[in-house]
Amino acid sequence: MADLLDEVLDRLEKVSVTDDWSDEEIIERYDNAAPHPDCPDIFGYPGSVRILSDDTVCKASGSASLILAEVNALEFVRAHTSIPVPQVRRVLTGPTRSRFLMEYIKGRPLARLWLCMTLWQRFIVAWTLRSYIRQLRVASAAYERRTVPGPMGDSPQGFFTPLWMFGDRFKGPYNTWAEFCDELNRRYGKRGLGLFNPTEDLVLTHGDLTARNIVVGEDGRLWLVDWGMSGFYPPFVYWLLSC
Repeated sequence: MADLLDEVLDRLEKVSVTDDWSDEEIIERYDNAAPHPDCPDIFGYPGSVRILSDDTVCKASGSASLILAEVNALEFVRAHTSIPVPQVRRVLTGPTRSRFLMEYIKGRPLARLWLCMTLWQRFIVAWTLRSYIRQLRVASAAYERRTVPGPMGDSPQGFFTPLWMFGDRFKGPYNTWAEFCDELNRRYGKRGLGLFNPTEDLVLTHGDLTARNIVVGEDGRLWLVDWGMSGFYPPFVYWLLSC
């Protein structure tokens, strides 16, 4: 019965015309495609998210590790939560430029709708996002490398968080959160600043959970997009990134 259920679920995975395109065709189409109108420039690459077809967009970066970390996060969230996130269709890595194709979420950014929403609609949005964060915290226990801070990967990764949070000096990679705390506490502990807790549990954090990265889909659901800064950090990081 379990095998039958898995087969049915596999068939339910959305298919796309892009599934039949070669890697070379994808790269050519990306180079000639229009930037996604709702996506800001990411990490200095103008129009890095572009529309390839009616149901697929492509995101590019000069960092293969950044692309793979975002793909890992999306696939983990889809597998372990009910949070609506884009389905990853294909990953293309290269020495100077990497890309991945994902589902095109039809809708409008919350940033464009918030001022027009009623108080009740805003409450529903806040309550829904609260449930998403709770799901992420619970699901984090299923990640085998959850003690390693930073982006998800097979080995420790440097932090993609904003520089103002940890600074350029403390970008990692670190093997454990305790290792990061030790370095930070050695530098700032003598200045009377509060010490970081090396025993803090790490949870999957979106890293850029702002209104522009929340899409009110045509299906009525709240979709979370742009997981490029995601990774495993202590829960307080959510509050820092919301400031």
